[in-house]
Amino acid sequence: MRVIAVVVVGGSIVNDARLYYSWFSQRTYGIRDANRDMAELLGPNAVVSGQIGPAITGGTQVKSFQLFVRLPLTECEPLLREYPITHLALPASLWRSLKKENPELESAPIIARFWLRDNINYVVPVYDKFGNKQATNYQPTLFEQAARLMSTGGTVPPDSLLREFLKTHPSNRTARVYLYHWLAHIGKIDECGPLVEKLVAEYPTDFSVNILAAIYYRTISGLSGDQSLLSKAAVYLDQAIRYNPVNEDVLRRMYVTSTPDMMTI
Repeated sequence: MRVIAVVVVGGSIVNDARLYYSWFSQRTYGIRDANRDMAELLGPNAVVSGQIGPAITGGTQVKSFQLFVRLPLTECEPLLREYPITHLALPASLWRSLKKENPELESAPIIARFWLRDNINYVVPVYDKFGNKQATNYQPTLFEQAARLMSTGGTVPPDSLLREFLKTHPSNRTARVYLYHWLAHIGKIDECGPLVEKLVAEYPTDFSVNILAAIYYRTISGLSGDQSLLSKAAVYLDQAIRYNPVNEDVLRRMYVTSTPDMMTI
């Protein structure tokens, strides 16, 4: 029975992901980049479910399982126990509601963040939450270990794990963004600059990268008194709005209130 479940889950990536991918691609801010990142961020036995699970795993070897998670979670728990679902990918607002209703989910870190079709979405590991034996055997990647340490703390510096992960996956956008935020968090703001420059060079039309750069240069301008950096920040803010005009108010608010150590989405 367990073997059949795995076959069904594996097959869903072919059948369901095409439909989800097509829908999200009608208006997307990063679905293709999300696909590339997800192929590297998760381990080989990952099974991603939730509202955007099939979309962000489309075109990759990562397995997905179609399940629209909803409140109350008790309605979905039989499937979460039966199938080896290791991660949920779902709207940020729904995840916050799930945690409020189910405190046991509070310890699950957000390991990836994607803004798709005007919505912020999270990817969260749940392999240890619902008692599926196959799911509990999942081995998290170095990146996932780092993301958990960033959330919960520990003796191993998250940046050492992120740098080790990036040796194998040097172009992974999510890993570099997480490293940027962690370095800012521990006060190594000078080390953030090269990361920002590479990100905007590689993803010039990605609004989330542009708002990250805008916040960084605004902060550095304030610290150094260099007004030219403030002008540079304004350029990146304009770029972010250009590529995501629907959320102009949100982006302008982020620009004013966020700091480099804060996740921008």
